[in-house]
Amino acid sequence: MLYEEIGESLTIGSITFARFDSGGPGSITLHDFEVCLGLTDLDTLGTFFDDNYIPGSKIVVMERGSILISALPDQDILLELDTPFSYSQEHNLLIEIRWNGCSEQGDLIYSWNWSTTVRRSMVGFYSSPAGTVFKYSAPWLILDPSTGLQSTTWGGIKILISQ
Repeated sequence: MLYEEIGESLTIGSITFARFDSGGPGSITLHDFEVCLGLTDLDTLGTFFDDNYIPGSKIVVMERGSILISALPDQDILLELDTPFSYSQEHNLLIEIRWNGCSEQGDLIYSWNWSTTVRRSMVGFYSSPAGTVFKYSAPWLILDPSTGLQSTTWGGIKILISQ
C-alpha cells in the first residue's frame, strides 16, 4: 500500500478483507499460514518477494500451523495479528500472506479487488522466491489499528459500567 493511501501513522492490529460474493468455497483450511508486514521504497513490485522489502523491515506478525478461513459471500474476513505492526508512514507498506496448500479445493482466499495502474500485488507458490505480478488489481483491505481494548459483548460492557 502506498503511504499516501494509508494517510497516517498507526499500529496495525488486524487486517480485514471482503470475501468475494461468488468466489470459491465458503471455508478452507490453510496450512503453514503466515502474515508478514514490512516496508518498501518501491511503488511497483518486482517479481522476487524478498527483493521488494527494505532489508530488515519484514516481520512475521501472524503464524499458524493451520487456520480455518470461513465467510459467507460479501462478509469480512478478519485476521487478528499476533504481533501489532507499528507503521510510521515513512515508506510504502508491504503485506505478505503466505500458506502451503489447503485441505479443500480452491487454494485461494477469494476477496474483492480494486483496480490499480501499476503492479501492486502478486501471487506465487509457497516455496518459490518469485511470483507473478498482477498489473491492474490489488485486494481490498482494511488496516485496523491496534487499540489495546479488550473485546466484549454489550452485556459485558453494561456489567463493567455498573461495577
